[in-house]
Amino acid sequence: MEPDGIRFTGGTTDGEIELRVHEERGLTVAGTGTVSKAEIVWGKVALKASGRYRFSDQDVILEPLVVSKGDSQMTLAGSLQKDAVRLNLNGTIGAPELSALLDLPYRLDGVVAATGDLVKEKETFSAKGELSLKELSLNIPGIVNKGKGLRAP
Repeated sequence: MEPDGIRFTGGTTDGEIELRVHEERGLTVAGTGTVSKAEIVWGKVALKASGRYRFSDQDVILEPLVVSKGDSQMTLAGSLQKDAVRLNLNGTIGAPELSALLDLPYRLDGVVAATGDLVKEKETFSAKGELSLKELSLNIPGIVNKGKGLRAP
């Protein structure tokens, strides 16, 4: 089960799987496990991931999953379903990864600290949380020039 735009391209998992046959529901699948050295591609960014999960026929629950690359390290907890993603996140996003994810035409340096909740249900996306740009520098000619350690204007 892969959410739109996210591909799992490698890694190992160790865990348990349970198969049950129900008269009314047919075959159901559930289990738990640990993923290590996973490779995840999200848009133009390749990341490493490790952590615990559980799954069923309907969803995968991250308990949590730590995703990292360079100065980026984000802890994700929540559920992935066929048509919905509900995640709580906490960590930092490095400037190179942020630029690649958002396809920004200007240079960033440093990190953004982020905490919050992301929800995607079918075509609806919502985000609620906090971003700290204090350790991020950016220069958008004619608009803003912000150095590290300064609060965003």
